[in-house]
Amino acid sequence: MRLYEAMFVVNQNAAKENYEKVEAEALDCITRHGGEIVNSLRWDDRRLAYDINRQRRATFILVHFNAPTESIDRIERQARLCEVVLRVLIVVDEDGPVAEPAPKGRDSGFEESRGRGRRGERRGRDRERSRPREESRAGEDSQPAQAQAPRQSEAPAPDAQGGAGQAQ
Repeated sequence: MRLYEAMFVVNQNAAKENYEKVEAEALDCITRHGGEIVNSLRWDDRRLAYDINRQRRATFILVHFNAPTESIDRIERQARLCEVVLRVLIVVDEDGPVAEPAPKGRDSGFEESRGRGRRGERRGRDRERSRPREESRAGEDSQPAQAQAPRQSEAPAPDAQGGAGQAQ
């Protein structure tokens, strides 16, 4: 038997109503197929990156257990059939069971983790948008219309004999 770590993502509403029942259902998926529970930790409710079965938030349960290798597929299948379990991930645990739960706090969204806040600007990108289009295309072959045609006041037109265009 090997030590495994399973992360169950369970329905937040069901976990709020009766967490013990939800945890028992998740652990039953393991014990039904020959697994022995080492420990179980409840992580806080978190916002999901995308909706799963129309759920935007979920409760996470981290479980360490010993089980035969051949029973892992059956445990995953049983968890997928369970109504309260939205997702499950089972991996081989190489560092042993963790004693403390995940840190609690605000949900850290993708934008917040990059230091921009919810609606912050991206550096450099807003500056490009404020410049006129011709200036932002500096390496292209097309020239602005003013640069293509010389003005008449810049240079006098040469006459037919190659002079500077002045009458003598």
